[in-house]
Amino acid sequence: MTEAGWEGAEPAFPHNIQAEGSPEPEAVAGRTSGGDGSVESAMARLDGLAERPVGEHVAVFEEVLGDLEHTLASVDERT
Repeated sequence: MTEAGWEGAEPAFPHNIQAEGSPEPEAVAGRTSGGDGSVESAMARLDGLAERPVGEHVAVFEEVLGDLEHTLASVDERT
């Protein structure tokens, strides 16, 4: 459903904004950290999220966030 007069209007901000000089998404997705793999392991759990029911997404995000926070805290402890 569109409002009268808005048909064909361009959005104010494009959805695919990429900062000048930032790496291409494919390059970022394929990078390795050289660390212990805990970040990659946490992020890998997001793979296939689109196939899961939306009701399960928040629990997965919270679990991954918790793991990433734990990883960051352990980095702080080592330095």
